[in-house]
Amino acid sequence: MREGRRVRSRHSNSVTPKYFILLLAGMLLAVPAQASAAEALALTGSLEKPSRSESIHSPKSLPSAVSFISQNSGVIRVAATPIGPARPLVIAHRGASATAPENTFAAFDHAVQNGADYIELDVQLSRDGVPFVLHDSALDRTTNGQGIASHRTISELRGFDAGSWHSDKFKGERIPMLDEVLRRYGGRVGLLLELKDPQLQPGLERAVADALIRHNLTGEERLESSASSPAWRKAPVIVQSFGLPALRRFNDLLPSVPLCVIISRVEELEETRLHEMADFATYANIRMKLAEPRYVRRIHSSGMAVMVWTIDRRRDAVKAVAAGADAIVTDDPYHFREWIKKSPSNTVSPSRTAPPSS
Repeated sequence: MREGRRVRSRHSNSVTPKYFILLLAGMLLAVPAQASAAEALALTGSLEKPSRSESIHSPKSLPSAVSFISQNSGVIRVAATPIGPARPLVIAHRGASATAPENTFAAFDHAVQNGADYIELDVQLSRDGVPFVLHDSALDRTTNGQGIASHRTISELRGFDAGSWHSDKFKGERIPMLDEVLRRYGGRVGLLLELKDPQLQPGLERAVADALIRHNLTGEERLESSASSPAWRKAPVIVQSFGLPALRRFNDLLPSVPLCVIISRVEELEETRLHEMADFATYANIRMKLAEPRYVRRIHSSGMAVMVWTIDRRRDAVKAVAAGADAIVTDDPYHFREWIKKSPSNTVSPSRTAPPSS
């Protein structure tokens, strides 16, 4: 695997030894040798990511948390490479959807109660331009409605029951509006928002960006968090999508919010493509079957942290942790924590113990 390339900055012919000494001293003070996965993932969210075209790979003597430095407008910036999980962050997939109906307040409340670091949820756009939370394009599976959800007005969507399909216990659960979710959980737990089918819903990126601005969840507040704060406070909101054009459009609207690319095919893990993604994204969210040490190393080398979806079995959890995942997406955040507690104490991440390979 290519470890990086030297590209001359348009502002300077070289990085002087003085800069390296200052950078090294600062990082030794800021990053403990035994940094946890949560700290590593938080660091990637709280530092500005340079463009690949202006990056210079760090010398081997620098701490492992530093992958490359960049000079842009005369300012040196540092991007962090995740340094592997002592305990990966736990992301509740559509809330705690193993115990409550997905993408409802009941599932989100269960996720918070079970100690999830983040809640993952899917955002669509109603016919009258209001963002709401639902996974499927159709209403049929998880509500008592029928037809395409985004073809309905927000008033119509509010009238559907989104809980009875799961059990009578959740009868009366409603489809949440994004504004309601941000008001209720913003600042309490991290939020991972997926832009759902943005190519079919023009204006979705703008509607989500506007909602985050209304609730002061623009990503800028993460820089004010103390080192002792929960890891999600360093990146209280992350926006993800399968669609790269949508992520680029969102980045133009609200560049202070970190982005995540969802990856489902091995072809997308080609090195050049990963570096293109890393120009604007901080995280890659990969399908469980792709959670192999060589692929995790490759993503880390591009400068992105690694999430893995969706893990609901103990053996898959152990495999993903051993591969070097920084965060795990699961329907069952409570049992995931139990699985990790029972994992062998000598489980070591191959992504940290072996050199990168293609």
